[in-house]
Amino acid sequence: MADPKTLPLSDTTVIVTGMHRSGTSLLAGLLGKLGLRQANLLMPPNQANPAGYFEPPDIAALNDEILGRVDRSWADPKPMPDGWMASGALTGIAERARDLFGRRFDSPRGAVVKDPRFSRTLPVWLKLMAEIGTTPVIFIASRHPAEVGASLCRRDGMSSDHAERLWASYFLEAEHGSRGCRRCVVRYEEMLSDAPQALVSAFADMGVDLGPVDAATTAELRDFVDGALHRNRLAQAEDQGPAGPDDLATRLFAHAGGDRRLVDHEKLARFHRDWQADWTRISPGAQRSDFMTRFPGWYVSRSQDLLQSGGDVDEAMALLHRAAELAPAHFRPHHLMGNVHAHLGELPAAVAAQRRAIAFNAGFMPAHMALIRGLRQMGTVEEAIRAARHALKLEPGHTNARHLLGVLLAEAGDMDAAIDAQREVIARNDSIVAAHLALCRALLQTNDVDGALRSATRAVEIAPDTLGAQHLLGSVLARRGEWEGAIAAQQRALALDGAFVPALVALSRALSSAGRTDEAIQAAQRANEVAPNHAVAKTLLKRLLAEGEG
Repeated sequence: MADPKTLPLSDTTVIVTGMHRSGTSLLAGLLGKLGLRQANLLMPPNQANPAGYFEPPDIAALNDEILGRVDRSWADPKPMPDGWMASGALTGIAERARDLFGRRFDSPRGAVVKDPRFSRTLPVWLKLMAEIGTTPVIFIASRHPAEVGASLCRRDGMSSDHAERLWASYFLEAEHGSRGCRRCVVRYEEMLSDAPQALVSAFADMGVDLGPVDAATTAELRDFVDGALHRNRLAQAEDQGPAGPDDLATRLFAHAGGDRRLVDHEKLARFHRDWQADWTRISPGAQRSDFMTRFPGWYVSRSQDLLQSGGDVDEAMALLHRAAELAPAHFRPHHLMGNVHAHLGELPAAVAAQRRAIAFNAGFMPAHMALIRGLRQMGTVEEAIRAARHALKLEPGHTNARHLLGVLLAEAGDMDAAIDAQREVIARNDSIVAAHLALCRALLQTNDVDGALRSATRAVEIAPDTLGAQHLLGSVLARRGEWEGAIAAQQRALALDGAFVPALVALSRALSSAGRTDEAIQAAQRANEVAPNHAVAKTLLKRLLAEGEG
């Protein structure tokens, strides 16, 4: 049943929400392919979401702050406190939301904004939509609670009971917050099986005129889903949680399958009453629930906040140990412990922690990368090479791992293999400056100066304000005897950092070779001022002064 008045899509602001790990990112990405404008700043992709989150990080952060001000968090399944919108806890939030939305979108109309936390904070944003004169359209992504629970258990160490209650709270608060809006539930499996049809059907149900979807757009939607479908199949065995009891989340999921627009208000009201009564029984009062003190992710998050704010490292480590106690076989606390140990220079402990993380999640690439770096810092280059090769067996397309393997092979003296590794990285992504620089250094070791010049020149083209690129280009030009070019490159490097001693030394040598002895002495003197104990700079200055006297 469509709304009486059909709206053009260009007159709406599409809000994508739903439980975490339910396909909100996939849905927001698909809507972007349909031509809706994304925010001008989006959270970058990572291993959990290689295609991207399509989520403005500062809007997500503001939603986290809103939740925190009423003693909730993204992971606390307890309902929002009664009257939370009218409480003094949200002073200044409306103004900040308006300012932030205006900075992320030139115009609200024809835009799509996504955050799973909107499920709980929708009233704040719907009030803003009314003030700026746009019509909100709400998409609620839905995935089976057992699959979501299995995913959250693997990612965050969350218990199945916790995940089920969180799923129910996200759904019911999204339903309650979006009443009176054009809204539709879109199932994850529908997006995977036929995304174009799922979107066309959802917009039609809500009375929104999507306009014609041509063959090229349809193909683009299917291509976008193909990547998600591939990742879904890879994770399917791990995310295929047990069917579980006939809990509230499972019943809500089943209900939404037949009531996509959530128009059965009587039945939804019964769900809400049961949900509220259950929470009144298990966690009376307005304070956060006890689920948080039993959730490893809560301690992990608190430790990360401490470390990012320059807080007490010992306290952060104690929080991570508590997370590990709650979920002994969960990888994330061990990975973060390893990062802290590495930051403190405790390399054997860092390596041991990353090995534990990998034992609990063999496919977690950040732990593999941290392990490789730790082994390299310990000077065990051959072991680091083996670790890098193992990581690449798990994820052959991981460019950072392949780049690091190339660096390690060069350190081990295997220049041909190092060159091959960096060239493969560049073939996958030509914009990685570090790969061009590493390739340049390896080519210099094999006396392929022309090839090294091409690599250094490309690095400077990509990132002209990169100190290392300008310095290395100058070094290559010096190897070719092109002294004026070498001088100019080192001067550009020093314009970026006037105290960079390698560039001062290289500049002094190039000036000397170009017959500009006085300037060479000045550069060498500056290098000695910056680093009085730099042996090469001291020797160079002594030689130049002797030559000048001669």
